[in-house]
Amino acid sequence: MNENIVSCYQAGAFFGAIAAYIAAFFMGRTSGLSLFSGIFVLGAGLMLGANGERGLGLIYAGRVLAGFGVGGASNLAPIYISEISPPAIRGRLVCMFELGWQIGGLVGFWINVGTLSSLRRHTLMIEYSMVSPCTYHQTTNNGSSHSQSSSFHQACFSLAHSGYANLHAG
Repeated sequence: MNENIVSCYQAGAFFGAIAAYIAAFFMGRTSGLSLFSGIFVLGAGLMLGANGERGLGLIYAGRVLAGFGVGGASNLAPIYISEISPPAIRGRLVCMFELGWQIGGLVGFWINVGTLSSLRRHTLMIEYSMVSPCTYHQTTNNGSSHSQSSSFHQACFSLAHSGYANLHAG
């Protein structure tokens, strides 16, 4: 499911970058940037309005529109920067624009790595916290019948496994 959400954004960016040429030709760079900024804001609003009752449709639509806006704006922005900047610093300004995109991608990657490793650590902590009471119950109930102890262990195992599955599903 997460892959589909990311793919919707990238598909929107692909078509937005293509549509930017048409918008720049007929509307100009400034109006084209305004149009793609408005499309991005509309997509962000759709994603903001999504909740459990409305389903994933708003997330998908918002991601497509946000990607369309970012794709168009990222195509038009360096062209607009190079048109309005003085010739002496034109290359530096476009380079700074591209450098900003690449540093943003790098920071996003490392945030993703940190979030995933932290999530795995917390998942293991939750799993171990589920297993610990089960092993304590097993060591303290030496005189209980086998069926009671077995059913308790099955309940603990299913609870720990469902917690693990729910963390990885969401």
